[in-house]
Amino acid sequence: MQANWTWQFEVDGFRKKRLKQVKPMRVTFEDIQIEVDNSFGYIDPNPRWSIAPHSHDYFEIHVCTRGRGINQLANGKTLAFQPDVVYLAPPGEVHAQWVDEQAPMELYFMSFQLSGINLSTMRHVYCKIPALGRQTASIYQMERSPSANERFLASLKAVELIWHVISTVRDQRNAQYDGTDNTKSDIVDEALAYIRNRFLENPSVAQIAAACHVSPRHLARVFQMTLGVSVHQVLEQERFNWATAQLQHASVTVQALSERMNFSSPAYFGQWFKRHAQQSPTTFRHTLSTL
Repeated sequence: MQANWTWQFEVDGFRKKRLKQVKPMRVTFEDIQIEVDNSFGYIDPNPRWSIAPHSHDYFEIHVCTRGRGINQLANGKTLAFQPDVVYLAPPGEVHAQWVDEQAPMELYFMSFQLSGINLSTMRHVYCKIPALGRQTASIYQMERSPSANERFLASLKAVELIWHVISTVRDQRNAQYDGTDNTKSDIVDEALAYIRNRFLENPSVAQIAAACHVSPRHLARVFQMTLGVSVHQVLEQERFNWATAQLQHASVTVQALSERMNFSSPAYFGQWFKRHAQQSPTTFRHTLSTL
């Protein structure tokens, strides 16, 4: 991606508003000044939306409230969105976003100005904060109220939420969320969900680990400690179970099955299947028909 790319919307259900009649609110916490001007955005959980690479001259905070999605930075690094994950885009940072079609993401965002802080510590802020999505959704609804008092309160709560994010990241002393603060069961659950949704694509262990915000080595270690098996073994079992279920249907050809499972050829699929079942797909299907 290039830093000079601009907005190109391919979004259904995108809404953003800036209320000119409300003056910017400036609040200072511990010499850090936060300014908001009622500029909020919302994107419906549509399975087809995406936003092309772009950047801003202000800070923008993004909060996922449900579903899943991907945020990609200019250096090619991808950050996975899930409920209560917050991404804070600093001025000039190029990012692009799209949803997981199987679990469309709902996204809220708000822009603000920030001063009195080392901006380098606010780059690539990406973390998971409990209940953040619920708070953001509440602020957005208040901001849309016809009542000036409600909109004023929305601005105040927005400032509080931004400060909460900044102070949480600062307390963690690490602005990069990599999933290591998750419990082992959280990581396993997330990896299993990813495998069950993507096993036909035959994802690599590195891809699964990236979706869980951990390194492949850490994911492998957690799986071995928690389940006693490797990530690859779980993926292979999911694929094999699905293949055997499909072979019970006479209308499903071996060639169609191999293509659906992203094998390079029916012959390669047959070798893979025989390694797991000790018999070819055709023999397996014949055995089922005689039972």
